[in-house]
Amino acid sequence: MSTRKDHYQEAPANPFLAVSRLARLVWALENAKPMLADVLDAGANHPAFHNLLIELGNLDYLVRTLPIPRDPSGHPLHPTDVKGGR
Repeated sequence: MSTRKDHYQEAPANPFLAVSRLARLVWALENAKPMLADVLDAGANHPAFHNLLIELGNLDYLVRTLPIPRDPSGHPLHPTDVKGGR
């Protein structure tokens, strides 16, 4: 159940809440993989196809633009390879 304090547009920034939301998103995407694959397989014939492509593109952009340590090829470093305090 969502409360007003948990509303993403009204609540103050909270990294623990953000991580919790991210974990729920990952599980939701994992559980929806068969349905998402069906939409992608149907292509433009599916009414959700274009919206799915847009949102996947938005997610891709967000992840790629996170200010995290990366190796020379642009891949995120494993947490054990990152020095404390960046």
